[in-house]
Amino acid sequence: MTKRVLAFLLVAVLCIGMAGCQVDTDSADKQDDSEGEAGTLVVTPMGAGAQTDENYGYGKFADVKIKDKFGKWPAVREDTYYDSTVGTWLTVYLSELDSAMGYVWTSNSRLVPTDFGYYSCNDVDYINTQFSHMKNIGVDFVALDDTNGHWNGYGLIERNINAVFDTVSKLGNKAPQLVLATGMTVVWDGAEAQQEEVDYLYENYVQKYPNSYFQWKGKPMLLVFNNPLKIWNDTQNRFTIRRAAGYVSYGEGIISGREGVWGWVNNVSQAANSEVMLVQPGYDKYHQGGYSLSVFPRSNGERYI
Repeated sequence: MTKRVLAFLLVAVLCIGMAGCQVDTDSADKQDDSEGEAGTLVVTPMGAGAQTDENYGYGKFADVKIKDKFGKWPAVREDTYYDSTVGTWLTVYLSELDSAMGYVWTSNSRLVPTDFGYYSCNDVDYINTQFSHMKNIGVDFVALDDTNGHWNGYGLIERNINAVFDTVSKLGNKAPQLVLATGMTVVWDGAEAQQEEVDYLYENYVQKYPNSYFQWKGKPMLLVFNNPLKIWNDTQNRFTIRRAAGYVSYGEGIISGREGVWGWVNNVSQAANSEVMLVQPGYDKYHQGGYSLSVFPRSNGERYI
């Protein structure tokens, strides 16, 4: 098998690390129109429960298995056939159902995770359980989806990212490291606004949590996602920057022939590159109702390579 420097997992956006999801048909057509005020929201992580069994999760998720979740693993081969670093994305704007961002669950996703229910990325029990599980299955880093603007989402995006960094730093080597993904600010507000946002991210996360932040090619990694694809670079050259777009095809002729496209949807065969291999079993948005019904089937595993 050809060696790759890095394998990047792409999973259904809202179902990362879950045993499965079920469609919430009762709330499928409901829209939470709550405007919300950032000042009225809980801005500290939910209280964490203890882990009583190292094979299972924390606190309210003590019945969620985090080790050998899917049964016995194959025997470890002595002749290692790959030495990839493995990463995946996490949608950090998912929040409490009764929060200003609750409509993402009831209107956009319409899926109920079977392990966690309508979880919040501000919930320390969820973070401890999910990240411990990801570490146990071999995930090395998690890209936090901060692509919609760090201070958007009624302050919940920043609040949730703060909780993830704080909790993961305490888990230490029991959790994957973290990467920030930014990028749409340059499309909406221009390069200067994007630079100001990245300066803030560097000071408040990269410098504050150096042991938890993932390094690539000798520097902290920063993923830059935007549609349409717009090349942006940090003026201070502090990061190893890699690119992502809504579909792999958006990067053709722009970034595909260099370091590759690091997300999201494999709608075309991935162009040869020196760094990344996207892994995605399939993709569809039927559960989103009024949204565009894009479907890319599993194709007998074709999208794994």
